[in-house]
Amino acid sequence: MRYKEPFTLYTRETKTGKKVFYYRFYDEDGKRTSGKSTGITVKSIAKNYVNDLIRNGLL
Repeated sequence: MRYKEPFTLYTRETKTGKKVFYYRFYDEDGKRTSGKSTGITVKSIAKNYVNDLIRNGLL
């Protein structure tokens, strides 16, 4: 069975053309929540940011 991350990352473009990463995580029922902005433009940093949120119990 494939490992599933507890969240997904995707980009959205701002009005100025900057690409920002957003995340969606899975709730207790296995459904994805609405997207929240990380405010970060680099994928690896955005992934670390979301992992820190999970580790600190903020998600």
